[in-house]
Amino acid sequence: MPAEKDLAHTDVRSMLPKSMLTLAIEMSSGTGSVALLRDNELLSEESWRGATRSHQELLSRMPGLLAGANTGIANLDKIAVGLGPGSFTGLRVAMSVAQAIALPDGKPVVGVSSGAALARETATDGNNTSVVTIGDARRQRLWCARFTSADDIVMDKIDYSLIELEELPQIVESGDIIATPDWNRLADKLNEIELPAKTVIREERVPHARSVGAIAAGNGATRNLTPIYLHPPVR
Repeated sequence: MPAEKDLAHTDVRSMLPKSMLTLAIEMSSGTGSVALLRDNELLSEESWRGATRSHQELLSRMPGLLAGANTGIANLDKIAVGLGPGSFTGLRVAMSVAQAIALPDGKPVVGVSSGAALARETATDGNNTSVVTIGDARRQRLWCARFTSADDIVMDKIDYSLIELEELPQIVESGDIIATPDWNRLADKLNEIELPAKTVIREERVPHARSVGAIAAGNGATRNLTPIYLHPPVR
């Protein structure tokens, strides 16, 4: 009886799982973005084009993003950041800002593959289950990875790899869709080769902060904040 009485006087709201407020940052491509999510629900997002003043854009847009949701940095539960592959400067700026925000209160910072974020958006847009993301890795190489989506979760099917353009037809499969944030640089070369992919998206596609945050809300994030750089260091 005492136990039943105690339960009757328990505030039911205290028994419900606490919602998570996540600030997500994605700056691996020429389009940067920052988003605020409550669990998997997008509250607001800001994006901008151009990498030359990306740190200024990120810092100038963040206060309005938080104010628009009637919240502040102190209320954040987690910061998620895109790990690349992509722009060296953009990735470093995004991680530096994320860690600076997290430091005073010891908030957790998690990383998400930017390629996975792009694959998630591509799979959602086209209702595809297999997405190959590629990008210009310089030095006559592409970076490449295949992802599958199941129940709104994007999973790695193959690890990131560096390939030559001529190797791409041997990697993609007939049911794949190919997306790249570097279409403007790769278009001429991609148009020259025959690909078995179901669809090559013949325009630039970039990952967004909202997808980084959505993946972080699931099980697709890591506490390892090492950027995804595929080339070995030049000595």
